[in-house]
Formats: sequence, C-alpha cells, structure tokens
Amino acid sequence: MTSTLQPDNSTPASGGQDVASQLRSAWHRQRRFVHLRGLCHVLIAGAVLLCLDFVLDWTLVLSGPGRIVLLCANAALLLFVGYWSWWRHLQPFNPVQVALKVERLYPELQSVLVSHVQLADESRDLGGASRGLVRAMSAQAIERARPLDFGRIVDFRSLRAIGVACLITLLVVIGGSVKEPQLLSVFLARMSNPGSRQHYPTRTSLELLSQDQAIAEGGAVSLAARVGGEMPAEAVLTIWPAEGDVETVRLAPSNQQGKVTTAGTRDFVHPINEVYRSFTYAFRAGDAVSDKVTVSVVPPPRIAPRLTVTYPQYTHHDPTEADALNVEVLEGSDVQWQLQSDRPLSVAELIPEGGQSVAMTLSADGKTLGHKQVAGKSLSYSFRWTDREHGFVFAPATRYLVRVVPDRPPRVSLIAPTRDDKATVRKELNLVFSAKDDYGLSTARLVYAVDRRQSASGDAPAEQFIPIATYRDQPRDVTGAKFHWSVAESIPDLKPGEVVQYAVEVQDNRPGSPGKTRSESRRLIIVTKEEYVRLFNEERNRLYSRIKELHGEETRAVDAVRDLKEMK
Repeated sequence: MTSTLQPDNSTPASGGQDVASQLRSAWHRQRRFVHLRGLCHVLIAGAVLLCLDFVLDWTLVLSGPGRIVLLCANAALLLFVGYWSWWRHLQPFNPVQVALKVERLYPELQSVLVSHVQLADESRDLGGASRGLVRAMSAQAIERARPLDFGRIVDFRSLRAIGVACLITLLVVIGGSVKEPQLLSVFLARMSNPGSRQHYPTRTSLELLSQDQAIAEGGAVSLAARVGGEMPAEAVLTIWPAEGDVETVRLAPSNQQGKVTTAGTRDFVHPINEVYRSFTYAFRAGDAVSDKVTVSVVPPPRIAPRLTVTYPQYTHHDPTEADALNVEVLEGSDVQWQLQSDRPLSVAELIPEGGQSVAMTLSADGKTLGHKQVAGKSLSYSFRWTDREHGFVFAPATRYLVRVVPDRPPRVSLIAPTRDDKATVRKELNLVFSAKDDYGLSTARLVYAVDRRQSASGDAPAEQFIPIATYRDQPRDVTGAKFHWSVAESIPDLKPGEVVQYAVEVQDNRPGSPGKTRSESRRLIIVTKEEYVRLFNEERNRLYSRIKELHGEETRAVDAVRDLKEMK
C-alpha cells in the first residue's frame, strides 16, 4: 500500500527538465526576434541616413567641419534607433515571465505552468505545503505543457513588413551604388576623410585659377575660374566678406568675347582693384561648384612711436620724449626714433621729402625699429615698411614733420641812460641794462664808436669794446645790471664837436657761432665847457618855469576846492 502511493520521482523530474528547456528555447527564440527586428531598424535608418548624407553633401558641397557635424549627428541617431528598437528589448532569462507569455498564448493552462515554475524555484522551502501535492501539480503542468509549442509566443511573420522595407532600402542603395560607383567612391572618400577635397563628377568641369592667397591691404586681386565640359552661358561668383553681406556676381566669359578656346574651355574673371577686407569666395558654373577659397588681407603694421630729443649740451636741458611723430626741436638736437611694430618687418625705411631713403635699424625679431640723426633743418618725412612674413611693402601716404627751430639770439635792453645827451669830455655815465636768453648768457660788453666829423676820410668810425661781465653760471636772465663808464679814460683824445655812439652787446653760451645782440644805441655829443654851462642854465630855467606853472596850477586847484566847500 505504501509503495503504491509513493509517487514516481523520475517522471516529474524529467518532465520538469523538459519544461525548463522549452521555456529557455522560447526565450532564445524571442531574443532572435528582437535581434532581427532591431537589425532591420538599424539597417533602414543607416540606409536612409546614408542617402540623406549623400544628398546634402552633393547639393550643398559640405565643408570638412560640416561633414564632421553630419557624421556625429548620424552616429547619435543610429545609437538612438539601436537603443530604442533593439537594446532596450533585450531582457535576461526569466522563466516566470516566459511562462506568463506562454499561458497568455494557451489560456487552457489555467496558471498551472506559472505555478509549476514558481514552485520549482521554491521547492526547498514549501512554506508548510505538502510535497506530494506539489509533485502532483508539477506532473499535471508537465503533462499539459508537453504537447504545446512554446516558441509560438514569438511570431516571426510580423517581421515581414519591416523585412521587406529593409530589403527594398538595401536594394535601392546597392542599385544606386552599382549604377553610379564613382559618386559612391567620392562620397565615401569625403565622408571618411573630412579633409578630402574630392569633388563629385559633374557635366561641367570647373577649375579655379586662383587659390588661397594673402594680399596687402589696398592691393588688387583677380578671381578666376576655367570652365569646360557642358558649357554654361555664365558663371556665378559668391563672395563671403569677413564682415557684411554676401555678394553674388554673375560673370560672362572673359576670353575672346566668350568664345570657346581650342582646349574647349572658357575663363571667367572678376578683378577687384582695391581690397581692404578679407573674404572667402566660390564659383558655380553649370552643375559644378568649386571649393571655397580665402583671400586674406594683410593690413599695414601698427606702429607705436616714441621720439627722444636730446638737446645740445650747452642748453643744460634734459632729454624729452614724445609719443607723436610731429615734433618741434632745437637746432642741433639729436632726434632718435624708437618705433615698435606689432609684427616682424624685414626692412624699415625713413623717406625724407625730396631725398634718399634712410634704412632704419631692426632688432632680431624685426619688431623694434630705430634711427638717429642731428636736427640741422626741418624734416618732412614718411615711412616705408616691408612685412617679413609676406614680403609686402607698405608706404603710408601720411607725412610727418620734425620742425627745427634755431636758437634765438639773446635779448638786451638799455634802461639808462634813457635818451641821447650832451656832455663835456669828462662825462661819467652810469649804464643800466637787462638781458635774457633761452639757454644762458656768457658775456656782456660795451660797444662804442667816435664819430670824428673833422676827419677827411669817409670811413665809418671804428668800434671799440669794453668788457662789462663774464657770466660763469650762464644765467638766462640778467635784470638791472649796472656799469659805470668813464668816457675820458676810454677816449682820452675826445674833443668838442665829436659824437660818441654806444650800446650794450650780450652774447649767449652757444659754442661755435654764439648769438649776439645789441641794445638800442645812445649818442653822447661832446661840447665845450661854456656850451655845457649854457645848456645847463637853459635846462635849469626851463625846469624852473615848469615848476612855476605847476605851482600856479596847484594854487588854482586849491582855491577851487575851497570855493566848493564854502558853497556847501
């Protein structure tokens, strides 16, 4: 009796093994379905992107950076499609999840299969349930599941539409590649190498006759292209300036009034006489588009000026510096140009107006320029620079001026005597004078000459000199200087009737050819003692009469004031 009720352990165990195998086989089939569906999605997306990339690159002639951006966008889209339609649907093996799908397909199992899977996982701890009952349930599940096809949970027939779409897409791509292998070759070369400059084959051939170049600011440039093959009536030139709006120019052929040459080509040329801004340009003729070519404008070097003026030593003037190229300097000063360029130069020249150019010194890096010369006369000048990198010569039209001012002679004024006078041969004069100079006085002296009218010769009277002062400290201003002159001692043979003309002469401290200036002259007329006494008396009487007149005027004024007071 006991042996009859004992269940057969081998059959359920073997059946359980079969159920597990069926579930795993169904899971593998499900994964193959996901792989196949995901692959179709990725292939379709890749083919569509490939066609779209070709159309964009062919019509727009994308630049290298543009192709890099396009490739990055393609990779991002393919990763998204792969994740969304493929990767996220790949689930690890879960027998309960697979059993649930099988029971949805076969409702008659009535959860027996799920219970079997769950109890099989928990067979070590049944939570108080009867082992015999569990074995009976498992046997029932195995018995019911044995004839069923678990693989039907996945229907590969649902992939027919996407499979057909994938096949058609691939056939279109392959067909286009077979029909236009050259287009495919150029496309793959351009996309695999963003730096590639290959062009798609066109019915019109287009060759640029000018390439990337640098020109000096204000220079001329000629943009040219040679067109062959299917010949258009005109070419279109597009110019993209560094700043400003895009410019489009329609060009007619320039050679032989548009006639085709023996080589079967036409040239299209667009000259620009003066260029001041960098720009990029490209030609389009027929179905051909050229690469973009850049014309870089090199401006003149920017120069930071500094002029150092060193005055002559006798002026005792400190050197001065200026950051302007127009200066005023004292004659004989040393003028030193020290200029700083923002980029290296190979040649720098100073161009005097109407003279030969003078080469300026250059530092090793070509950025520091120098020149030094003595300012002898005013200098009108300009510069000429040669750029080291490109060899361009710049000759700005601006002219500058070093205005040379000569050292002014000193100024002197004779303060006393204030007028000409008459005197005897024993006259004593007290001279008072003032003198000034911009940079210093060196000497002062009295200059006189005697006009001897009784002399029969017509020669001018000879000048004589008497030193007044030698200024060791070379003052710039001498005010109220005094000098006592005994006429009789200087001119012992002086006679009545003769005239002594005199003045003060000062000299500045300029070496070589110092500046000299004389004050206004005074005359001393020599008379006899009798004549001098007569003149003295006349002058005394004149002054006495004048005093009486002033006294009378004062008395009348006092009386008038008294009368006014009494009237009040």
